[in-house]
Amino acid sequence: MSRLARRRVLVPAAAPGDRVRLDAAQVHHLLHVLRAVPGEVVTAMDAAGRSFRAVLEGSGEILIEALVSEPMPQGPVLLVAPPKGARMAWLVEKAVELGAGEIRPVVTSRGAVKPGGEAQVARWQRVAEAAVKQSGAAPPGIRPMAPLPEALQGLAGPLWIAHPAPEALPLRCALEAPSGVPAFAVGPEGGWTGAELKLLTDAGGRCVTLGPRILRIETAALACLLAWEPVRPRPILPA
Repeated sequence: MSRLARRRVLVPAAAPGDRVRLDAAQVHHLLHVLRAVPGEVVTAMDAAGRSFRAVLEGSGEILIEALVSEPMPQGPVLLVAPPKGARMAWLVEKAVELGAGEIRPVVTSRGAVKPGGEAQVARWQRVAEAAVKQSGAAPPGIRPMAPLPEALQGLAGPLWIAHPAPEALPLRCALEAPSGVPAFAVGPEGGWTGAELKLLTDAGGRCVTLGPRILRIETAALACLLAWEPVRPRPILPA
């Protein structure tokens, strides 16, 4: 198979030979938005980023026929103080398209958005799922908004803090040395407080600059992901 089918559907963990029943929203999207028809080959993607060749059946199920790609390499973790309104949805959409592995919205002293519970996360998750179907990116994890100490837990790679400190490195220089999949911390429009910067640096973070201009939250977040894109490990594509 030289390329994957353009119509995509998200599924739980699956294996060739499985039959997966789709929910009503997925069936409606495939049949009435993407204009798929029963018997058509579609691409099924699971939470690990694996892609499968699958056949859409008339019963609202898909038959998983073959694994066509191994799990995608894990993308960066994005710790971000959410911007207001539709800007966060736009950030989530574009971050997914650019390969973010996990998005951790952070409660900050100067942030304009407050935690909104499960409904808030569900809205962002719907945006992420639509971006996965459109782009073919691996599905990211999206956490509920959390205080910075909680959001910093469990990071495995280097942590780069978007902050124009005197000692800050240019981001592209920081990413030149291979050192694992990074996490990027992007603060609110008022900037990180001194206490927040101490938490970040105590967690091993180092400050990086994104250039001479003052960027909005969503612009800074995407600039970090774009800088990582040229140096990230590449998956082996199916022939």
